[in-house]
Amino acid sequence: MEIVVYGLIGLYALLTCVAGVQKWRGEGFQMRAALFIAVSVGMLATLCMPGKGVVLSLLVLEFALLHVLALAEGAGNGRIRAGHHFVRLFFHCLLLFLVYQYIK
Repeated sequence: MEIVVYGLIGLYALLTCVAGVQKWRGEGFQMRAALFIAVSVGMLATLCMPGKGVVLSLLVLEFALLHVLALAEGAGNGRIRAGHHFVRLFFHCLLLFLVYQYIK
């Protein structure tokens, strides 16, 4: 189960990083896109750390940062959809629960 949880988080980080790169290429340099890429790469690096407690703590921080960045992105372009952010928040909480249950 640990492999599945790490795979889900790695895939999520990879897709978020790809979305940040696409935004950067399409609209030019923006700080939010660079921060999305940085946090995504940080998530991938976190998955390689040996301490399970550290991994959980850093993932909590990184998921919170991704959620704040997504809210800032929605506020920046004037399209904050509450439903999307609630689904994203639920997904983050689900992944953190799985990390706590199967990795800790």
